[in-house]
Amino acid sequence: MKKEELFYIDEAERRAVLLGYIMPLTKSELKILTFIKENDKYTRADDIMQAVFADKEITRENASVHVCVINRKARRISGRNLIECKRYKGYRIVDKI
Repeated sequence: MKKEELFYIDEAERRAVLLGYIMPLTKSELKILTFIKENDKYTRADDIMQAVFADKEITRENASVHVCVINRKARRISGRNLIECKRYKGYRIVDKI
């Protein structure tokens, strides 16, 4: 399988698919995952919060919590994190799924 087939976001169905399994994500988690995936480089928590929750007063720690929950759901499917966190750089989709 190609990497694109291992993980993709089906925007028409508004869902993420990992290793052929639908990830049970909330709307906020899907928005965050889509935003991180669209940026090939590392994405800072502040950028995520501004893009996804611009109209709400939410702290940057909320981004960390959402990423942690997304990774927990990914580990249930694949046994590995889907989003990598690099201190002082931000978040990105892992290279090896």
